[in-house]
Amino acid sequence: MTLVQLRYVLAVAEHLHFAEAAAASHVSQPTLSMQLRKLEDELGVTLFDRSKQPVQPTEIGRRIIAQARTVLREADLLEEMARELAGEPRGEFRLAVIPTLAPGLLPLFLDRFAEEHPRVELIVEETPTAVMLRRLLDDEIDAGLLATPVNTPGIHEEFLFNEPFVAYVSPRHPLYSEPEIDVARIPREDLWLLSEGHCLREQALSLCGAVARTEGGTSGDEKNRVRFESGTLETLRKLIKRGDGLTLLPWLDARDLEDRSLLRPLRLPRPVREISIATSRPYRRRPLIEALRVAVQAAAREVLPQVESQYRVDIPSFSAQNPTRSTATSTMEQ
Repeated sequence: MTLVQLRYVLAVAEHLHFAEAAAASHVSQPTLSMQLRKLEDELGVTLFDRSKQPVQPTEIGRRIIAQARTVLREADLLEEMARELAGEPRGEFRLAVIPTLAPGLLPLFLDRFAEEHPRVELIVEETPTAVMLRRLLDDEIDAGLLATPVNTPGIHEEFLFNEPFVAYVSPRHPLYSEPEIDVARIPREDLWLLSEGHCLREQALSLCGAVARTEGGTSGDEKNRVRFESGTLETLRKLIKRGDGLTLLPWLDARDLEDRSLLRPLRLPRPVREISIATSRPYRRRPLIEALRVAVQAAAREVLPQVESQYRVDIPSFSAQNPTRSTATSTMEQ
Protein backbone atom coordinates (compact mmCIF):
# COMPACT_ATOMS: atom_id res chain seq x y z
CA MET A 1 0.00 0.00 0.00
CA THR A 2 1.33 3.43 -0.93
CA LEU A 3 0.21 7.02 -0.42
CA VAL A 4 -0.03 7.36 -4.22
CA GLN A 5 -2.53 4.52 -4.34
CA LEU A 6 -4.60 6.14 -1.59
CA ARG A 7 -4.62 9.42 -3.52
CA TYR A 8 -5.91 7.55 -6.58
CA VAL A 9 -8.67 6.06 -4.40
CA LEU A 10 -9.77 9.52 -3.28
CA ALA A 11 -9.63 10.82 -6.85
CA VAL A 12 -12.01 8.10 -8.04
CA ALA A 13 -14.25 8.66 -5.01
CA GLU A 14 -14.46 12.35 -5.91
CA HIS A 15 -14.99 12.07 -9.67
CA LEU A 16 -16.80 8.67 -9.77
CA HIS A 17 -15.13 8.19 -13.16
CA PHE A 18 -11.77 6.50 -13.81
CA ALA A 19 -10.79 8.65 -16.80
CA GLU A 20 -11.60 11.91 -14.99
CA ALA A 21 -9.81 10.72 -11.84
CA ALA A 22 -6.74 9.84 -13.89
CA ALA A 23 -6.75 13.25 -15.61
CA ALA A 24 -7.05 15.01 -12.25
CA SER A 25 -4.16 12.90 -10.93
CA HIS A 26 -2.03 13.65 -14.04
CA VAL A 27 -1.60 9.95 -14.94
CA SER A 28 -3.00 7.70 -17.64
CA GLN A 29 -6.17 5.77 -16.96
CA PRO A 30 -4.42 2.36 -17.31
CA THR A 31 -1.86 3.42 -14.71
CA LEU A 32 -4.51 4.52 -12.24
CA SER A 33 -6.64 1.42 -12.83
CA MET A 34 -3.64 -0.88 -12.40
CA GLN A 35 -2.66 0.74 -9.09
CA LEU A 36 -6.20 0.46 -7.77
CA ARG A 37 -6.33 -3.21 -8.74
CA LYS A 38 -3.04 -3.85 -6.95
CA LEU A 39 -4.38 -2.13 -3.83
CA GLU A 40 -7.62 -4.12 -3.95
CA ASP A 41 -5.65 -7.38 -4.35
CA GLU A 42 -3.42 -6.48 -1.42
CA LEU A 43 -6.40 -5.64 0.80
CA GLY A 44 -8.52 -8.48 -0.48
CA VAL A 45 -11.56 -6.26 -1.09
CA THR A 46 -13.33 -4.46 -3.94
CA LEU A 47 -13.35 -0.69 -3.41
CA PHE A 48 -15.55 0.37 -6.34
CA ASP A 49 -18.48 -1.20 -8.15
CA ARG A 50 -17.37 -0.83 -11.76
CA SER A 51 -20.65 -2.22 -13.13
CA LYS A 52 -22.43 1.03 -12.30
CA GLN A 53 -22.18 4.31 -14.18
CA PRO A 54 -20.98 6.43 -12.60
CA VAL A 55 -18.87 4.02 -10.58
CA GLN A 56 -19.83 3.79 -6.90
CA PRO A 57 -17.85 2.86 -3.79
CA THR A 58 -18.77 -0.46 -2.26
CA GLU A 59 -19.85 -0.57 1.37
CA ILE A 60 -16.38 -1.55 2.56
CA GLY A 61 -14.94 0.87 0.02
CA ARG A 62 -16.68 3.78 1.75
CA ARG A 63 -15.04 2.88 5.06
CA ILE A 64 -11.62 2.56 3.48
CA ILE A 65 -12.07 5.87 1.63
CA ALA A 66 -12.83 7.61 4.94
CA GLN A 67 -9.71 6.12 6.52
CA ALA A 68 -7.64 7.03 3.46
CA ARG A 69 -8.62 10.66 3.91
CA THR A 70 -7.35 10.53 7.50
CA VAL A 71 -4.08 8.85 6.50
CA LEU A 72 -3.39 11.35 3.71
CA ARG A 73 -4.26 14.31 5.90
CA GLU A 74 -1.76 13.15 8.52
CA ALA A 75 0.87 12.54 5.84
CA ASP A 76 0.36 16.06 4.46
CA LEU A 77 0.69 17.48 7.97
CA LEU A 78 3.97 15.63 8.43
CA GLU A 79 5.40 17.12 5.24
CA GLU A 80 4.08 20.53 6.21
CA MET A 81 5.68 20.33 9.64
CA ALA A 82 9.05 19.34 8.18
CA ARG A 83 9.00 22.28 5.75
CA GLU A 84 8.12 24.78 8.47
CA LEU A 85 10.73 23.49 10.91
CA ALA A 86 13.34 23.78 8.17
CA GLY A 87 12.60 27.43 7.45
CA GLU A 88 10.17 30.31 7.76
CA PRO A 89 6.39 29.73 8.02
CA ARG A 90 4.76 29.10 4.66
CA GLY A 91 1.69 27.72 2.99
CA GLU A 92 -2.05 28.11 3.43
CA PHE A 93 -3.32 28.83 6.94
CA ARG A 94 -7.04 28.89 7.73
CA LEU A 95 -7.95 31.21 10.60
CA ALA A 96 -11.41 31.73 12.08
CA VAL A 97 -12.35 34.74 14.22
CA ILE A 98 -15.56 35.31 16.20
CA PRO A 99 -17.72 38.11 14.73
CA THR A 100 -17.53 40.37 17.80
CA LEU A 101 -13.72 40.34 17.63
CA ALA A 102 -12.94 40.36 13.91
CA PRO A 103 -13.78 44.00 12.97
CA GLY A 104 -11.74 45.49 15.79
CA LEU A 105 -8.76 43.13 15.81
CA LEU A 106 -8.06 42.03 12.24
CA PRO A 107 -7.15 45.48 10.85
CA LEU A 108 -4.57 45.85 13.61
CA PHE A 109 -2.29 43.02 12.51
CA LEU A 110 -3.24 41.55 9.10
CA ASP A 111 -1.21 43.93 6.90
CA ARG A 112 1.87 43.70 9.12
CA PHE A 113 1.60 39.91 9.30
CA ALA A 114 1.36 39.66 5.51
CA GLU A 115 4.46 41.83 5.10
CA GLU A 116 6.49 39.86 7.64
CA HIS A 117 5.38 36.44 6.33
CA PRO A 118 4.99 36.77 2.54
CA ARG A 119 5.06 32.99 2.01
CA VAL A 120 1.95 32.45 4.13
CA GLU A 121 -1.49 32.53 2.51
CA LEU A 122 -3.73 33.53 5.40
CA ILE A 123 -7.41 32.70 4.82
CA VAL A 124 -9.62 34.43 7.40
CA GLU A 125 -13.32 33.93 8.11
CA GLU A 126 -15.79 35.13 10.73
CA THR A 127 -17.25 32.16 12.58
CA PRO A 128 -19.41 31.82 15.73
CA THR A 129 -17.76 30.05 18.64
CA ALA A 130 -19.71 26.77 18.48
CA VAL A 131 -19.12 26.38 14.72
CA MET A 132 -15.44 27.28 15.14
CA LEU A 133 -14.90 24.58 17.76
CA ARG A 134 -16.49 21.91 15.58
CA ARG A 135 -14.40 22.96 12.57
CA LEU A 136 -11.22 22.88 14.66
CA LEU A 137 -11.96 19.35 15.84
CA ASP A 138 -12.71 18.28 12.26
CA ASP A 139 -9.42 19.82 11.00
CA GLU A 140 -11.32 22.14 8.67
CA ILE A 141 -9.48 25.19 10.04
CA ASP A 142 -6.03 25.56 11.59
CA ALA A 143 -6.74 27.98 14.43
CA GLY A 144 -9.33 30.32 15.87
CA LEU A 145 -9.34 33.63 17.72
CA LEU A 146 -12.12 33.70 20.28
CA ALA A 147 -13.22 34.56 23.82
CA THR A 148 -12.18 31.92 26.34
CA PRO A 149 -12.27 29.72 28.33
CA VAL A 150 -14.48 27.38 26.31
CA ASN A 151 -13.53 24.23 28.24
CA THR A 152 -14.04 21.91 25.27
CA PRO A 153 -12.25 18.53 25.19
CA GLY A 154 -9.72 18.41 22.40
CA ILE A 155 -9.37 22.21 22.17
CA HIS A 156 -6.10 23.82 23.26
CA GLU A 157 -6.29 27.50 24.31
CA GLU A 158 -3.36 29.93 24.44
CA PHE A 159 -3.98 33.28 26.15
CA LEU A 160 -3.39 36.40 24.04
CA PHE A 161 -4.81 39.40 25.92
CA ASN A 162 -7.65 40.73 28.07
CA GLU A 163 -10.09 43.10 26.37
CA PRO A 164 -12.08 45.50 28.59
CA PHE A 165 -15.77 46.19 28.17
CA VAL A 166 -17.29 49.66 27.88
CA ALA A 167 -20.89 50.83 28.08
CA TYR A 168 -22.76 52.31 25.12
CA VAL A 169 -25.62 54.42 26.47
CA SER A 170 -28.56 56.14 24.82
CA PRO A 171 -28.79 59.91 25.41
CA ARG A 172 -32.31 59.24 26.73
CA HIS A 173 -31.10 56.83 29.41
CA PRO A 174 -30.59 58.12 32.99
CA LEU A 175 -27.05 56.66 33.12
CA TYR A 176 -25.99 58.79 30.12
CA SER A 177 -25.10 61.63 32.51
CA GLU A 178 -22.72 59.41 34.51
CA PRO A 179 -18.97 59.84 33.77
CA GLU A 180 -18.47 56.14 34.44
CA ILE A 181 -20.93 53.35 35.06
CA ASP A 182 -21.21 50.76 37.79
CA VAL A 183 -22.48 47.56 36.16
CA ALA A 184 -24.43 46.80 39.34
CA ARG A 185 -26.56 49.89 38.61
CA ILE A 186 -27.50 48.89 35.08
CA PRO A 187 -31.24 48.10 35.02
CA ARG A 188 -31.53 44.61 33.61
CA GLU A 189 -34.62 45.48 31.61
CA ASP A 190 -32.69 48.28 29.85
CA LEU A 191 -29.80 46.12 28.67
CA TRP A 192 -29.80 45.25 24.96
CA LEU A 193 -28.02 42.05 23.91
CA LEU A 194 -27.01 40.11 20.84
CA SER A 195 -29.18 37.17 19.84
CA GLU A 196 -28.77 33.59 21.02
CA GLY A 197 -25.50 31.90 20.07
CA HIS A 198 -23.15 34.86 20.65
CA CYS A 199 -20.67 34.38 23.49
CA LEU A 200 -20.72 38.16 24.07
CA ARG A 201 -24.39 37.88 24.99
CA GLU A 202 -23.62 35.26 27.64
CA GLN A 203 -20.78 37.35 29.06
CA ALA A 204 -23.04 40.39 29.35
CA LEU A 205 -25.68 38.30 31.09
CA SER A 206 -23.18 36.90 33.56
CA LEU A 207 -21.95 40.42 34.24
CA CYS A 208 -25.27 42.23 34.56
CA GLY A 209 -27.60 39.49 35.70
CA ALA A 210 -30.66 37.75 34.43
CA VAL A 211 -33.30 38.56 31.81
CA ALA A 212 -32.63 41.55 29.56
CA ARG A 213 -33.92 42.82 26.25
CA THR A 214 -32.68 40.74 23.34
CA GLU A 215 -32.49 41.22 19.61
CA GLY A 216 -35.02 38.88 18.17
CA GLY A 217 -37.24 39.73 21.13
CA THR A 218 -39.35 42.80 21.80
CA SER A 219 -38.92 46.27 23.17
CA GLY A 220 -41.12 48.89 24.71
CA ASP A 221 -44.46 48.42 26.38
CA GLU A 222 -47.33 46.23 25.24
CA LYS A 223 -48.58 48.95 22.85
CA ASN A 224 -45.25 49.53 21.13
CA ARG A 225 -43.61 46.17 20.57
CA VAL A 226 -40.91 46.12 17.88
CA ARG A 227 -39.04 43.00 16.68
CA PHE A 228 -35.39 43.14 15.56
CA GLU A 229 -33.60 40.33 13.71
CA SER A 230 -30.03 41.43 12.92
CA GLY A 231 -27.99 40.17 15.85
CA THR A 232 -24.98 42.44 15.17
CA LEU A 233 -23.22 45.00 17.34
CA GLU A 234 -23.69 47.62 14.64
CA THR A 235 -27.46 47.17 14.79
CA LEU A 236 -27.44 47.32 18.57
CA ARG A 237 -25.57 50.62 18.48
CA LYS A 238 -28.04 52.12 16.02
CA LEU A 239 -31.01 50.99 18.08
CA ILE A 240 -29.57 52.39 21.28
CA LYS A 241 -28.56 55.69 19.68
CA ARG A 242 -32.17 56.24 18.60
CA GLY A 243 -33.80 54.53 21.55
CA ASP A 244 -33.48 54.53 25.31
CA GLY A 245 -31.38 51.50 26.30
CA LEU A 246 -27.72 50.57 26.65
CA THR A 247 -25.37 47.69 25.92
CA LEU A 248 -21.84 46.51 26.64
CA LEU A 249 -19.26 46.68 23.86
CA PRO A 250 -15.81 45.11 23.60
CA TRP A 251 -13.15 47.81 23.77
CA LEU A 252 -11.74 47.08 20.29
CA ASP A 253 -15.18 47.40 18.74
CA ALA A 254 -15.80 50.72 20.49
CA ARG A 255 -12.35 52.08 19.67
CA ASP A 256 -13.10 52.91 16.03
CA LEU A 257 -16.47 54.58 16.54
CA GLU A 258 -16.59 58.05 15.04
CA ASP A 259 -19.15 59.26 17.57
CA ARG A 260 -17.78 58.37 20.99
CA SER A 261 -20.18 60.56 22.94
CA LEU A 262 -22.32 57.56 23.92
CA LEU A 263 -19.41 55.56 25.33
CA ARG A 264 -18.86 55.34 29.08
CA PRO A 265 -16.08 53.49 30.93
CA LEU A 266 -17.12 50.92 33.52
CA ARG A 267 -16.19 51.47 37.14
CA LEU A 268 -13.25 49.57 38.64
CA PRO A 269 -12.72 46.70 38.86
CA ARG A 270 -13.40 46.75 35.12
CA PRO A 271 -14.75 43.60 33.48
CA VAL A 272 -12.67 42.09 30.68
CA ARG A 273 -13.03 39.16 28.32
CA GLU A 274 -10.13 36.81 27.74
CA ILE A 275 -9.04 36.46 24.11
CA SER A 276 -7.06 33.38 23.07
CA ILE A 277 -5.90 31.44 20.06
CA ALA A 278 -7.44 27.98 19.93
CA THR A 279 -6.21 24.87 18.11
CA SER A 280 -7.11 21.21 18.11
CA ARG A 281 -3.50 20.09 17.67
CA PRO A 282 -1.19 22.33 19.73
CA TYR A 283 1.97 21.17 17.91
CA ARG A 284 0.58 21.33 14.40
CA ARG A 285 1.77 24.34 12.33
CA ARG A 286 3.65 25.43 15.44
CA PRO A 287 6.00 28.00 13.85
CA LEU A 288 3.10 29.67 12.06
CA ILE A 289 0.86 29.69 15.13
CA GLU A 290 3.68 31.21 17.15
CA ALA A 291 4.18 33.91 14.51
CA LEU A 292 0.46 34.65 14.60
CA ARG A 293 0.45 34.83 18.40
CA VAL A 294 3.34 37.30 18.41
CA ALA A 295 1.67 39.49 15.77
CA VAL A 296 -1.70 39.60 17.56
CA GLN A 297 -0.22 40.31 20.98
CA ALA A 298 2.02 43.06 19.64
CA ALA A 299 -0.92 44.74 17.91
CA ALA A 300 -3.11 44.47 21.01
CA ARG A 301 -0.45 45.97 23.28
CA GLU A 302 -0.25 49.04 21.06
CA VAL A 303 -3.92 49.97 21.42
CA LEU A 304 -5.45 48.33 24.51
CA PRO A 305 -5.59 50.43 27.70
CA GLN A 306 -3.79 49.28 30.81
CA VAL A 307 -6.43 48.27 33.35
CA GLU A 308 -4.99 48.04 36.85
CA SER A 309 -8.05 46.52 38.48
CA GLN A 310 -10.11 44.07 36.45
CA TYR A 311 -11.98 40.80 36.50
CA ARG A 312 -12.60 38.28 33.78
CA VAL A 313 -16.12 37.53 32.63
CA ASP A 314 -16.29 33.88 31.58
CA ILE A 315 -18.54 32.37 28.92
CA PRO A 316 -20.43 29.08 29.00
CA SER A 317 -18.77 25.79 28.17
CA PHE A 318 -19.25 24.32 24.68
CA SER A 319 -19.33 20.60 24.00
CA ALA A 320 -17.53 19.31 20.92
CA GLN A 321 -20.50 18.46 18.70
CA ASN A 322 -23.53 19.94 20.45
CA PRO A 323 -22.65 23.23 22.17
CA THR A 324 -24.61 23.87 25.34
CA ARG A 325 -24.71 26.59 27.92
CA SER A 326 -23.63 26.34 31.51
CA THR A 327 -23.70 28.87 34.30
CA ALA A 328 -21.13 31.62 33.72
CA THR A 329 -18.91 32.81 36.52
CA SER A 330 -16.62 35.75 37.15
CA THR A 331 -13.03 35.04 38.12
CA MET A 332 -11.03 37.71 39.93
CA GLU A 333 -7.60 38.25 38.35
CA GLN A 334 -4.63 39.68 40.13
